[in-house]
Amino acid sequence: MRNSNFEFKIDPAAHCFFVRHKGVLDKEIIIAGNTALAQHVDYDGSMNRLINVSDCHIDLTVSEVRELSELVESRSDLKASFKGAYVVGDKLGFGLARVFEAITAVPSGQYRIFNTGHDNLSGEMKDWLELGQDYKFPGFLNIS
Repeated sequence: MRNSNFEFKIDPAAHCFFVRHKGVLDKEIIIAGNTALAQHVDYDGSMNRLINVSDCHIDLTVSEVRELSELVESRSDLKASFKGAYVVGDKLGFGLARVFEAITAVPSGQYRIFNTGHDNLSGEMKDWLELGQDYKFPGFLNIS
């Protein structure tokens, strides 16, 4: 699915979904994206996930990050075990991902943060998400 600020693809065969946010990343856009994803017929909360925020201007306050964290914690579909990967492009994105991970109590999920400058970004993420090295990421992610 695509709108002006995010795109996603769910790959049931790989048991993984992929999200790329673009432009301004604010609370409303995150909620809209998560809602669209959760309502998709192929969505499963136990799927591994890759969330690319490397091309975003982040516009979130501390209180909004807390609100989003509480929203995630309240979701019953996140009780199953999964792995997640955040792709960031700068220190602010890295810091936000770390803060969000630290304050969100989803014990079933394990996240790693990957920087776009990483030498083997694609290979490391494929290993982490258990996709296999031959897996082809969706083109909109811009990950080789």
